[in-house]
Order: sequence, then structure tokens, then C-alpha cells
Amino acid sequence: MKKTTGERIQEYRLIRGYTQDDMADKLGIKRASFSSYEHNRNIPPSNILAKIADILKVSADYLLGRTENPYGDNYDLEGRTQEELLLYNKFMKSTEEMLRSKDGLNEEKMKQVMKFMEFIFLQDIEEEKKGRNSN
Repeated sequence: MKKTTGERIQEYRLIRGYTQDDMADKLGIKRASFSSYEHNRNIPPSNILAKIADILKVSADYLLGRTENPYGDNYDLEGRTQEELLLYNKFMKSTEEMLRSKDGLNEEKMKQVMKFMEFIFLQDIEEEKKGRNSN
């Protein structure tokens, strides 16, 4: 079952180590307003959703449930099996956590490494599929 916008916001807020108060401060809104987005009582307006995506470093399309790829759709995830999507998300999260633990890696370098790792991961899945289909 697909996660809601609120569940996606909460998941990445926790991954990034922010509290609801932190997010509300960064957004310039009340904590209760932010909480209402996470609990799906209200839908964030587009300008707030864009800011949330920027703060959490995920795509707005991901928060809206239009893609299962939190980092944007440079590489096609459509048509992937549920197992492949779960593996992809687990791989990307663990890669990001590992990179964030490294001192001196700025956000631009982080994005570049994440895009490269995404490319390698998806390329590997395609090679595995070709190998299975040729047997």
C-alpha cells in the first residue's frame, strides 16, 4: 500500500533528524500546522510542500506519491517490482546515511554521489534481469 504524503514527510523528517518544532521553525509556521500535514489532516500548500521537499532533500513528486523515488526520477522506476523498489529505497537510504556520517561532504557532492549510486544500482538491476532472461 502506498504511503500518504504525511507518512512520507514524517519518514524523511525522522531520517534527517528533525523534530516537528524544527520543521515548523524552518518553514515559518506553527508546529500544529506542520503536525496536521504529517497526520494527513491538511494538505500543505504548494509553496510549503516545495520548502518541505527542499529541507528534507527529497522531490516534491515523491512527497505527493507521484513517484517511489525520493531523489527524483532521473532514472525510471516505473514498472519496477515491489521487491526492486524496496531494495532500491533501502539501498539509497543506507548509502545516504553512510555518506552523511562522513565529515566534509557538502550537499552538492552528496547529491552527485547519490545520483551516481542510483545509476549504478538501477543498472545492476537491469543486468540481473537480462541475465535471468537469457537463461
